[in-house]
Amino acid sequence: MDLRRSVSPTCDLRPGRLTRTAAAGILQPSAEPNLPGAAVFTTRSTRLRYLHHTIRLQQTQAQVLLQARARAALRLVLIILGHYGASRPLRTLLSSTAIAAISPAANGTRSRGPEISCNNFRRAAAVGPTTTEAEGWWVRDGSGKMLPSTSLNSSVQGNGVLSSRDAARHTAGAKRYKYLRRLFRFRQMDFEFAAWQMLYLFTSPQRVYRNFHYRKQTKDQWARDDPAFLVLLSIWLCVSTIGFGFVLDMGFFETIKLLLWVVFIDCVGVGLLIATLMWFISNKYLVKRQSRDYDVEWGYAFDVHLNAFYPLLVILHFIQLFFINHVILTDTFIGYLVGNTLWLVAVGYYIYVTFLGYSALPFLKNTVILLYPFAPLILLYGLSLALGWNFTHTLCSFYKYRVK
Repeated sequence: MDLRRSVSPTCDLRPGRLTRTAAAGILQPSAEPNLPGAAVFTTRSTRLRYLHHTIRLQQTQAQVLLQARARAALRLVLIILGHYGASRPLRTLLSSTAIAAISPAANGTRSRGPEISCNNFRRAAAVGPTTTEAEGWWVRDGSGKMLPSTSLNSSVQGNGVLSSRDAARHTAGAKRYKYLRRLFRFRQMDFEFAAWQMLYLFTSPQRVYRNFHYRKQTKDQWARDDPAFLVLLSIWLCVSTIGFGFVLDMGFFETIKLLLWVVFIDCVGVGLLIATLMWFISNKYLVKRQSRDYDVEWGYAFDVHLNAFYPLLVILHFIQLFFINHVILTDTFIGYLVGNTLWLVAVGYYIYVTFLGYSALPFLKNTVILLYPFAPLILLYGLSLALGWNFTHTLCSFYKYRVK
């Protein structure tokens, strides 16, 4: 269409809101442009080139956004297919075709992926599940269900052998070196995410362990690779221990000595012992028979201990401080009741979070036995109230004995 015939004397072509002057007969921008920074067009050809460039830019942006959404949808579909037991040839065929369909070629034309005929589809779908097949992040067990788990045969080559680079990267020593190296690089730590985990350990600990599943799918390990949680936990431990020393009227050097005891013995030392014990028990007695190629990472066992220890720390070393001198240590039944109830909640929360941590691993069985300590805990709680045994008074006496 000819622009001279289509443009009226009062035409309004955005984004410059061009108007036609009666004297000059050319296009000029009005006083109120629709977009900031709009260029001044004095000829029709310049305006047409600008419109053409704007349309192409919008089309390119829309195409990039569409491809990003398509790739995200493709990843979700592949995860769902892997979870519900689709065979590896079928997932490979679908992924290659979908990627070829949404990825433009270098010359601007859309590349054509492999055609999916009925025979190819039947051939890919007919491949049955193997007994124990490592397929990237997802592993097929004997029932045909895809499980994200720690496999000794993960990251395999086509011949089923680990490449030298992957083997070196997935060893326990390499993971431990990477973790300890990042321990002193605070700029590389995600403290915001660690604080989010600490919050949800009280409100919804299942969401924290759901994130461990995501880490397994993306980084091929269950344990944390970011020491930010450990750093924040250490800060909480130091602050609460100093508060404990202040409440118990300890001196400066006594408080520092108590702090060293609590950090390196109660938290780190006992944590290493409990993590090693749970790591041995879970790998020895809780791994499913058809999943003997998979094991519980020691780092994951230590992370489970830290997750369970944090609520116990907050309850006994922070909340309890506000009730020690005025309620708990008054040698009354109310003191026994409040103090021992806080201990019951704290230890019960430790047992529950530990149970959630190991039940989140799909290759473990009979994890409900980790809840059995609740029975002796409740029994001990009832006996303490009947005998007038104040747990907090015993803890305070033990802390004072330590710093002598």
